[in-house]
Amino acid sequence: MFGWMTVRRIKPGKMDEFKERWYIGPEAATTDPFSGIPRVYFMQDTSDPNRMIGLGIFANREAYEHWTSSEVEADRRFELEQFVEAVEEESTFWVTEY
Repeated sequence: MFGWMTVRRIKPGKMDEFKERWYIGPEAATTDPFSGIPRVYFMQDTSDPNRMIGLGIFANREAYEHWTSSEVEADRRFELEQFVEAVEEESTFWVTEY
């Protein structure tokens, strides 16, 4: 498996709008390019309500690369950026499930 993680600081008062647009919904989750993402998590920091962590788990690196290179995802990220104050970290990982 392959993982992607981002830590973002969201502009004050914009977290709810960011969350609404982050969520792709069950109908989109089965369509290309989202079908290669079996799990996506959105975590909001309990001590800082303007900070979030996004975590995606992919079947493999190819599924991740397909998702990140898609026009659909590029459009989604462009729309989300209006709410982002800073990207604190963005990384990819090899994932092993025990």
